[in-house]
Amino acid sequence: MFTFSDCFFSIIFFFVSHALSAHLHKLLG
Repeated sequence: MFTFSDCFFSIIFFFVSHALSAHLHKLLG
């Protein structure tokens, strides 16, 4: 069962993980 909450959570998780990976790449340089 797919709900709006699941979609919203997936989008938030995607952006957070992307931001974290970008930040780590910047730190590791």
